[in-house]
Amino acid sequence: MDTGNLSSLPAGIFSGLNNLQWLFLDNNNLRSLPAGIFSGLNNLEHLYLHNNNLSSLPAGIFSGLNNLERIWLSNNNLSSLPAGIFSGLNNLQNINLHNNNLSSLPAGIFSGLNNLAWLTLRNDNLSCLPTLPSSLQYLHVNSTYYDNDINDHGLPTCGADPEEEPMEDPEEEPMEEEEETCGENPNQERCNRPPIV
Repeated sequence: MDTGNLSSLPAGIFSGLNNLQWLFLDNNNLRSLPAGIFSGLNNLEHLYLHNNNLSSLPAGIFSGLNNLERIWLSNNNLSSLPAGIFSGLNNLQNINLHNNNLSSLPAGIFSGLNNLAWLTLRNDNLSCLPTLPSSLQYLHVNSTYYDNDINDHGLPTCGADPEEEPMEDPEEEPMEEEEETCGENPNQERCNRPPIV
């Protein structure tokens, strides 16, 4: 369906296509996707949505796509992604999000993606990155790619509290006790004691 003529998709258009494994919706003019548009596509493995004009995605849009291995969302106008949008996609291996308007990503957005090996975030001007899965082998973020030490990207972790230096307690100077004389305070207890012989 990568015809270049699609600007919208009717709800239920993929209903009954339970055995569909590849879906090409790239190179169109899609601006939005109906919630639940991919419901029932339990065997879908490859989903291509790149080169459209998507500015946002509904929460849970990929819910139930448990066999999905690859999703391409590059060259759209996405400025943010819902938290948990990839939740449950345990077989996902490749995510392509480059050339969008993303400046940050929700903390934990890649949590549970234990098979993710390839993540492309090129030209997204990200100022932070969420925690990345240990399975990741290739990362392309902003203008640099990493294939050895993935965590050497140098960006702060999205959602992490900045480290605060512990406050030092001011040193209190010990107070000097002033010894009172009996003449100054004749009622003081020690002044009324009999002298020791």
